Amino acid sequence: MLLTPQIVDTSLYDDAVALAAYMRASDALGPLVDFIDELDPSLHQTALLLIGNLASDAFDPESGLSKAILKEVGCFERAASPVLE
Repeated sequence: MLLTPQIVDTSLYDDAVALAAYMRASDALGPLVDFIDELDPSLHQTALLLIGNLASDAFDPESGLSKAILKEVGCFERAASPVLE
């Protein structure tokens, strides 16, 4: 993954907002969600961590826009499926 949890966790406010806006504008949220289905736990856990940050109001005040895209690409159902199985 090009984005690491460390980058996201240590992003300053302006950087976090810019990163989230870039992820939305470049249609990168869908491919990020695809990592949820990876068998390698480090990949799907990292994807979930990144998605959680990108969907957080504390990380990005425009996170509602990210959440709408994540909903559109089926993120929430895919993230819950291992828990429900």
